[in-house]
Amino acid sequence: MSDGTESEAFMATLDALTAQYGPGTFENIIQEAPAGTKEQMKYLVDSGTKAMRVGFADTAVQLYKAALRIASEQGDSQMLAHINNRLGTAYIRQGSRENASAHLNRALKMAQETDNKKELSFAKLGIGKLKYKGGQYDAAIDVYKDCRQTVPQMDVEDRQRCLAELLRLLGAAYYRIGSYEEADKCFAESMAISEDINDKLGIALTRFRLGMVNNKKKNYFEALDHYKLAGEVFLENDMYYQLTKALIGQGEVLFTVGETDQSIARYILSERINRIIGDKYGLGIALGLQALVHVYKGEANTAIQYYTLNLRLCKETNAMFGEAMTHRHIGVLHYMKCEYEPALGHLHEAMELFKAMNSAEVVDTEKTIKVVMQEMEE
Repeated sequence: MSDGTESEAFMATLDALTAQYGPGTFENIIQEAPAGTKEQMKYLVDSGTKAMRVGFADTAVQLYKAALRIASEQGDSQMLAHINNRLGTAYIRQGSRENASAHLNRALKMAQETDNKKELSFAKLGIGKLKYKGGQYDAAIDVYKDCRQTVPQMDVEDRQRCLAELLRLLGAAYYRIGSYEEADKCFAESMAISEDINDKLGIALTRFRLGMVNNKKKNYFEALDHYKLAGEVFLENDMYYQLTKALIGQGEVLFTVGETDQSIARYILSERINRIIGDKYGLGIALGLQALVHVYKGEANTAIQYYTLNLRLCKETNAMFGEAMTHRHIGVLHYMKCEYEPALGHLHEAMELFKAMNSAEVVDTEKTIKVVMQEMEE
């Protein structure tokens, strides 16, 4: 993925997928749907899932809503629960938390009423994701732990896949609150399950999470291997949304080990893909990390410009953790320029957000605020 020719080749594939599932393709997909109510509904749901896999959440929302109308007209309670779950997940991707919450809770209620263990588990996972995305990590952990009581009641194949995903999500929440050993245990268990059922996508998703933990533990080359192997599988399966995350992970490790040019290449490629698929959250991350490279180069003003764009995108997508981290980065840059008042303003904003999330980042932020205040007093 570092080779320019290879990058252009898979970008050409993305162009083709954009023509199929990108903005403005909804009407074309509808026209291609087969005749027959149930067949059309299934086609719309499957197409929405493919759009989500590539990264086109907006198109997925349109398709799921169209399928939901058919399910409502048919009074199909099983499909209503299923589609509400799908729609809720798509709204999470969009950053539309109210819509996501409404559909996931609707799916939860329907699944409870029909004793549908599979959709009940996925509704709980979705609600956990929503809390995680909003920075409510402890609440997300509680939801995931509760979900473990439902999973054993599912069919065997569904149970294993759902449990592996649950453990990945639980590990990610533990990671955010600084419980790295707990996170590592969850990811290891998730990997074992995915390998046991030969779920290549599940293995890749867990590898991505293991990349995060190894990077935090300063096992940089192990982290890079995990990110690269995950990225290869994402690319093979046209999962461009996930690919951008793997590229970001690679970029972070490469930057840490001093490979600045390779790092910035990953960030720029991630930015390029995120602009195409319309993922504002991912775009914000890519811009924020490019800002970090400008900091390294001593270009503080340019870095602040990138971080400011990132901050706006974090707010638009309700990315609370990203918003807090960006405030802290901007605060540090103002401090480096001896601009103490704006530095403290951003740092205090970061502190309040981290406290609200019970994030482990509170400790470092407090230390930074103390340093700035000491220098102001001098």
